[in-house]
Amino acid sequence: MKLKSLITLAPLMLSALSPAHAGYVLYDFENDWQFEDWEYSHPEVQSVQASELFAVSGETSARFYAAALPVAPEFESRVWDNNWEDHERIVLNLTNPTEQEQRLYVTVGSEVTGFTFDVTLPPLSHIQKVAELKFSDAVKTHNINAITIKAPANQVVDFYLDDITLLKEGEEPMDQPEEGEGRKPQKTFVTEEESGAMAERMNAFRSQFAVEKAAKLRAYFEGMDAGLSGAVAFLESELESLVAEFEASENAEAQKATLLEMKRLLWTAKRFEEAKGYLADYSGIEKAGFVVGLADSMVKVMPKHLPANLTIADSVELSLAGGEKEAFQVAVMPFEKPAEAVTVELGELKGPRGAVLSAEMTGVELVTYTKTTYKTEPSIDYIGWWPDALMAKDDPIDVAMGNVQSWWVRLAAARDQAAGEYTGQVTVSSKGEEVMSYEVTVHVRGFNVPKHAPIPTALTFVDRNLDKVTAIGDEATFEENWEAIKYDYADQLAEYMINMDSIYRTPEMGRVDTIDWDIVKYLHDKGQLVNVCLGYFKGTKDETVELFRPHYEKAKELGVMDHVYIYGYDERNSDQYENIETFSEKFRKQFPEVDLIMTTSQDHSYGFDSPMKSLTGWCPIISRYNPTLAEKARELGRQIWLYTCVWPPHPYPNIFTDYPNIDNRILSGMMLAKYKPDGYLYYHTTWWQTYGGITTYPYTDWNPTTFPGTNGDGAYFAIDEDANLLPTVRVENYRDGLEDLSYYMILQHQIKLNEKSGNPDEAWLESARAALNATDTYVRSRIDWTKDLEEVRQYRDQLANAIEASPESDSDPWKDGMGVLGIDWN
Repeated sequence: MKLKSLITLAPLMLSALSPAHAGYVLYDFENDWQFEDWEYSHPEVQSVQASELFAVSGETSARFYAAALPVAPEFESRVWDNNWEDHERIVLNLTNPTEQEQRLYVTVGSEVTGFTFDVTLPPLSHIQKVAELKFSDAVKTHNINAITIKAPANQVVDFYLDDITLLKEGEEPMDQPEEGEGRKPQKTFVTEEESGAMAERMNAFRSQFAVEKAAKLRAYFEGMDAGLSGAVAFLESELESLVAEFEASENAEAQKATLLEMKRLLWTAKRFEEAKGYLADYSGIEKAGFVVGLADSMVKVMPKHLPANLTIADSVELSLAGGEKEAFQVAVMPFEKPAEAVTVELGELKGPRGAVLSAEMTGVELVTYTKTTYKTEPSIDYIGWWPDALMAKDDPIDVAMGNVQSWWVRLAAARDQAAGEYTGQVTVSSKGEEVMSYEVTVHVRGFNVPKHAPIPTALTFVDRNLDKVTAIGDEATFEENWEAIKYDYADQLAEYMINMDSIYRTPEMGRVDTIDWDIVKYLHDKGQLVNVCLGYFKGTKDETVELFRPHYEKAKELGVMDHVYIYGYDERNSDQYENIETFSEKFRKQFPEVDLIMTTSQDHSYGFDSPMKSLTGWCPIISRYNPTLAEKARELGRQIWLYTCVWPPHPYPNIFTDYPNIDNRILSGMMLAKYKPDGYLYYHTTWWQTYGGITTYPYTDWNPTTFPGTNGDGAYFAIDEDANLLPTVRVENYRDGLEDLSYYMILQHQIKLNEKSGNPDEAWLESARAALNATDTYVRSRIDWTKDLEEVRQYRDQLANAIEASPESDSDPWKDGMGVLGIDWN
């Protein structure tokens, strides 16, 4: 700690005693010495300087600046007063004068360790961050000697900080509970509401910013290509509307919302330029005023603001195995005038000897959009409209200036479809006149993917809130309506390799009807049943075990015992391990034919270091899956699955609405191929919040919020007001990933057969093994995996080519059936 003279400290002490402050003001940045101790990770491009802007009290604040760096810049100060024993919270007053959100990580502590908290600075805003100081016992609070601020990489850092204050217990500011609430005041919170002099300063700052922003936009529009006159007229009109909207703003939130739209108007201008740039290679009718492009199914074509990243071509080529589905997208992007009454049609695809791809399995669906209002997690860079549900709508669609509309063209081959090339055409029309057409070539492979998921899966469909879905029916009509549509739902789920199951269903004494056994038998008869959960277990009493008997007896009656399992003690800690063991031991004695008793409890030793010896299935979250230990556990007959849920976020793949589509495909495909779990669990597919279903399209009224703070978690499907079950672009990629995994498992099966044949084909084996091992090239780890869709397709083709070149004719490792224990692929 640097000692300061009493004279130097006097202004700071007076400031701390001033009624304007609550608590002890550690830094008010009114004196030169308060800037002396700041050190930088990159001093050549970083600085902390006094500024007359955005001072909370006094005359100055501290401006923190860093040029964009490939690594996160750090600012560190040695704390002049290091005795924090009497303080429990720290307060930071921060202002972000830029259009970019800035996320900071603040660490306070000793030389040994410290406490870190994050602060998100909204654009063009002032906030006050209050954080509880949650020091570990290793931190000596009488010797706090550093404050470190870590700023984002690859972004210009520019923010202002004033009045770093320490609070004792009971001192304000405190987030007081509202009248009548029974909650305690929060100790960590953010206040975004601007008040007093700061409100006046921020209002003046944003007003001046708006004037300058509008001038820059006008200049940009004037410099755009002369061939975009229609786009320029649209942009100028939109800008003037936003200027008027800003001038009429009555509060800070309205100002910031309008400034965000101004920022996005520049993005829209660049989208028009993107569309114009496509024309050099475009063979469609240019005078239509819009361009038609293509996109892979692993791409989310954003409807507004962000680059469309379309492919301009005259043809499309895809390959399919028998029983497989793949898709591509057709997108319409206006650049000179709106696209009116657009339709997209897929013609018949004809192949060898008069064979065709089934019209019932192929087709075109409209991509619809759901609006996010927050980020699922901080790395996401866009809040707004995202592609999600697919709707079978044939009516013409208008596409406004500045928007992009996509259609999902799904291609499918029946099982045992005649191998060879199939050709057809996709036609895009506006007001009944053809604007663009594509030659479509589908290469059908000479093998099939399975009718069901290639490994056991446990995904919930019927549970929690289905009876709340008024799109299906009200209290009086729901049951009757559900009976009329449930088989259609079961079929549609099966198309995505998902069974109508629930890991959360509760068994009830003497009742057999908490499982829909008609659906179980229906799927079993069709060869699509994989798993059926007999119920969720919790407790240790004998009568708790006995609750499962009706379901057990019914499963025996139907001959589906190899498909049944039980699940329980969801994500529980070690204090429940003895209870899990007690229940499992009793259950196995009563129902020995049930092969799988599974939990997601936090026993990451898989039973080696816990009392759970009677349990047969462990399901760790993907970030805690231990392949080496899993292999040892399997030697003892234990099943080791893995699961994902709302956690973990990036860099792990996950299914969120505001994540790329490729996440879903990698997660259920290459990721499972690399780590080879015995099964995959996901807690829900229809945790809906829009119970009345979608009533508008393509910009829908569907609520993407599911688990608090996330978009799309637990919701692979949507529903419309007519109770039609709607797949999302995410579940399409989930199924595509399982089909990729099927390729891997087929080739693995053929390698085993050839190795045991007595006459192995060494040349083929070498190339086939190389194809399997190539998984490691694309999935280096659970947090390092390819984001390149071309690599996914190349690897898929590599596997398929090896299968078709195989000396083994058997390409069906599931031919003898697959139950809850899966097939031997480990």
